[in-house]
Amino acid sequence: MSTKAEQFASKIRYLQEYHNRVQHNIYPVPSGTDIANTLKYFSQTLLSILSRTGRKETQEASNLAVPMTMCLFPVPFPLTPSLRPQVSSINPTVTRSLLYSVLRDAPSGRGGQGQQSRDAQLSEYPSLDYQGLYVTLVTLLDLVPLLQHGQHDLGQSIFYTTTCLLPFLSDDILSTLPYTMISTLATFPPFLHKDIIEYLSTSFLPMAILGSTRREGGVPAYVNLSASSMLMIAMQYTSNPVYHCQLLECLMKHKQEVWKDLLYVISYGPSQVKPPAVQMLFHYWPNLKPPGAISEYRGLQYTAWNPIHCQHIECHNAINKPAVKMCIDPTLSVALGDKPPPLYICEECSQRIAGDHPDWLVDVLLPQAEISAICQKKNCSSHVRRAVVTCFSAGCCGRHGNRPVRYCKRCHVNHHSSEVGAAAETHLYQTSPPPINTRECGAEELVCTVEAVIRLASSNNFPGQAESMLIPGNAAGVAKQFLRCMFHQLAPNGILPQLFQSNIKDGSFLRTLASSLVDFNDLSSVAALNMLLEGLNNKKSLPAGGTMLHCLDNIATFMEALPMDSPSNLWTTICNQFQTFLAKLPSVLPLKCPVDSSLRIIICLLKIPTTNATRSLLEPFSKLVSFVIQYGVFSLSYLVELCGLCYRTFNKERDKFYMSRIVVMELLQALKFKSPLPDTNLLLLVQFVCADIGTRLAESTIIQKHMISSLPVCSTAAMECMRQYTSELLDFIADMHTLTKLKSHMKACCHPLHEDTFGGNLKVGLAQVAAMEISKGNHRDNKAVVRYLPWLYHPPSAMQQGPKEFIECVSHIRQLSWLLLGSLTHCALFQGSTACMPIPLDAGSHIADHLIVILIGFPEQSKTSVLHMCSLFHAFMFAQLWTIYCEQAAAAPALQNQNHNEFSSSAILTGLEFWSRVTPSILQLMAHNKVMVEMVCLHVISLMEALQECNSTIFVKLIPMWLPMIQSNLKHLSAGLQLRLQAIQNRVNHQSLQGQAPGALPLALRKWLQCTQFKMAQVEIQSSEAASQFYPM
Repeated sequence: MSTKAEQFASKIRYLQEYHNRVQHNIYPVPSGTDIANTLKYFSQTLLSILSRTGRKETQEASNLAVPMTMCLFPVPFPLTPSLRPQVSSINPTVTRSLLYSVLRDAPSGRGGQGQQSRDAQLSEYPSLDYQGLYVTLVTLLDLVPLLQHGQHDLGQSIFYTTTCLLPFLSDDILSTLPYTMISTLATFPPFLHKDIIEYLSTSFLPMAILGSTRREGGVPAYVNLSASSMLMIAMQYTSNPVYHCQLLECLMKHKQEVWKDLLYVISYGPSQVKPPAVQMLFHYWPNLKPPGAISEYRGLQYTAWNPIHCQHIECHNAINKPAVKMCIDPTLSVALGDKPPPLYICEECSQRIAGDHPDWLVDVLLPQAEISAICQKKNCSSHVRRAVVTCFSAGCCGRHGNRPVRYCKRCHVNHHSSEVGAAAETHLYQTSPPPINTRECGAEELVCTVEAVIRLASSNNFPGQAESMLIPGNAAGVAKQFLRCMFHQLAPNGILPQLFQSNIKDGSFLRTLASSLVDFNDLSSVAALNMLLEGLNNKKSLPAGGTMLHCLDNIATFMEALPMDSPSNLWTTICNQFQTFLAKLPSVLPLKCPVDSSLRIIICLLKIPTTNATRSLLEPFSKLVSFVIQYGVFSLSYLVELCGLCYRTFNKERDKFYMSRIVVMELLQALKFKSPLPDTNLLLLVQFVCADIGTRLAESTIIQKHMISSLPVCSTAAMECMRQYTSELLDFIADMHTLTKLKSHMKACCHPLHEDTFGGNLKVGLAQVAAMEISKGNHRDNKAVVRYLPWLYHPPSAMQQGPKEFIECVSHIRQLSWLLLGSLTHCALFQGSTACMPIPLDAGSHIADHLIVILIGFPEQSKTSVLHMCSLFHAFMFAQLWTIYCEQAAAAPALQNQNHNEFSSSAILTGLEFWSRVTPSILQLMAHNKVMVEMVCLHVISLMEALQECNSTIFVKLIPMWLPMIQSNLKHLSAGLQLRLQAIQNRVNHQSLQGQAPGALPLALRKWLQCTQFKMAQVEIQSSEAASQFYPM
């Protein structure tokens, strides 16, 4: 024999082992009946505890001991942090995990007298693992749909054992219990649905509400929040209206404004729950039912649920005596009914115990069989006897057969306004939604009602039905007519500004509203937009912060559903209203927030057929777009569409280029360090120009694929605006100090993780723009490259190779390197579909001469300054890029009237000729000293690794020349360099044996370009920072 606590824990482990065996199909797999028999131990043990005085009696604890049959290991449980139920979809596994999170996250102690009394009440019971048992019972719920035998026995046993456990649970667990149990409707077989609803309505919900020590404040918060979810689950997984009515009447008995929960179900529930929800709403609130027959919602065929009969064990003829009271005291329930609370008793039995225990008796109402449309007070003297309130309190229901009673407005006020004093009974009654055309209707009720109607209006009940079509007798048609009448009446009272400032989460809400009003003569959707703007502009100041963001998003969604291209007399007035609205807008918008909605509004306005009215908006448009670019978060697709529309809409050149010119000027101001744009926005502006010229940026941590992958295909004329500033782009690329200035200038608006990569991405993006512009302007005579790079064909002569010429050559080579990076990035992204060759191949010999100046002058000039020390790095980096550039030119599509084979051979020969001119200078550099040998070998080995990574054709031809050049100086190399050289040889031998065809692979090329871009940017930043310590910039 062991103590009761140990036996209790061992039995829980026994249940956990059952769960493990069923879940993993471990033989022998228990049946539902086997598990149900084990659960009887817990129900009997819990009832035996409740039948006693409720005090701890350690001496008698051993009397309930049960022999331990086996010792099992517990199964760990998953924990989920979700607490709030989701209304739109139900996942039974996730919803039951809500319980675990409550058990895990529940505070260890709370202040307040209610919680202290609850703790004191729980402390009276023996110290058993009640919480562990409850968690295990919840896990067993997952087994019911998995079992082949004994599903009914197991389901009923879980519910009964849970009912026995209710008095031992904390308030936090009690409040989550109803939602946890009703979620089983989604997985349990249909023959258990009746048991689920009955246990929920007669035990779980009453005990969660009345058994909680927090009931003085009304319904517990979790029960209140999950009421609409519970109704939605019941209507989604059961089609029996009896179950719906039983659950709804149980909620109405304890919770006010249940009509809101039904409206939430209609608004956010799936399509199959809308008809029963509407039927329930019209049945219990008949005054809401619209005049005329609605075919699919004519009314609920009500069948009353069976009332509970007396459960007193000594009651005579209990089967014919419906219960009128409910006892929630655990000890009395076990003593009088041999069952856990609540105990339902008839009038006669309640009178026998009411004298001793009146506090534990709660009134129980019979089913609400009929819903009277008129006041049920016998001596009602009201002129308007239409019933609008249903009272569920005993003081009113006792005089009407113990059923809920309906009152008119006057009787409701007279009867319930007399509840004064501490001794007065607080009546719980269900009111009707306030009329939407009165001051009684608040913002919450208005939005809730309109959302429900919008949902019905957006549902097409007939195939091929147009959104704006009104079909008599159809729910969608009636709902749309209701919207028209409501907004027509309330528009003068300011409903539109109030509605559009709300956080409307339903994406179809405003679209349906716009389609409902589109052909309504008394208040068209265009007229509604005009009244909205008029209401906003008449305010002393526009709403600010998040409210304005909601307002802009709602206006944009509404305008996108309007026929913007249709003629209307109001367009000029609307443009005038927007001129006032947009002028005030930047001052109230928050910073660093998504403001796509403002761009969407501009796009809609540019579609207006009256271009004269739209032209007056270009200036406020430009100011708003500048604000968005400088301080907001935006999607490039909207900016491209906006500028494309502006270019296409207007006829005059000044107007056509207006918006694109504003965007280009914002980019140029940022490049001149006159306005600190966020790093992402600056790169998006570069992509804006790239898209117009026919290229795009490479993906990075800053510019992700989704930002630039689906841009509208339209001309923005961005490059037309940028063309005159191409020389400034090239100067920005050539300046070694720009990245350092950019880093310090944008420190406040640049993400810390982007500091190391942002500058390189920016320079390559600008290089792509410049490379594409030069490539398109070259034609046959290479006019563009000569205009932008006049020094290209004029390298320094042998007599001019001094310090000045040396530093100029380094600057030119760096500029060419960035240009080639831009060209190769375009080729890698478009895989040869479009050519980008800014540097003509016939300039190869002249470029080699620039490189020779650096190689020959490096031993002497490298001692001059920090800037000169990096010249060798830039020389070899350019050599890599030029080699790959020649190979990409060979693979690119030939120009018109050009033989592809001849051009390809010429490109490869250009690369080989380049190395034939440069290699002697490299050998001459290595002849200086040992330090120079190791330095040059380091660069050559890095060069070979890069070309080998790109599967270079020229590398294969040059490796027989390079290997002996390095191997002859092997003794001067470090061990690390020797290992790298050996790895290169091994890969060469492997490729020759495999017979792999040379040629750069797109993925390898992109990876190498990213590494090269990063290295060049970092070397420039380090050189600039080092130089700034000695020379002022």
